[in-house]
Amino acid sequence: MHVLQLGTSATAREAPQLLQAARDAAASAAHVTVDCAGTERCDVAGLQVLLALRDDVSGRGGELRVINVAAPLHRRFKLVGLAYQAATVGTPSGSPSTQP
Repeated sequence: MHVLQLGTSATAREAPQLLQAARDAAASAAHVTVDCAGTERCDVAGLQVLLALRDDVSGRGGELRVINVAAPLHRRFKLVGLAYQAATVGTPSGSPSTQP
């Protein structure tokens, strides 16, 4: 499992770095967890990267988990079909954690 820390913002400004981190995550593990703890902004560009990551991971037979989504972002994530969980997961020993 790979844990990708989203950071405070997932917008068009951060999209190129987020896309690269998402590609690296998908290439390194079948199951990817995106931790949105502390994420305050997520626009269409950020959502598109997450949807692409979901498609990439599921296309390889894996699973994408999205956790710690702030209440103001719940509606956006639901509207685009990104399921999320409220639970917090730690980074397991030996699993990489990246923040774009």
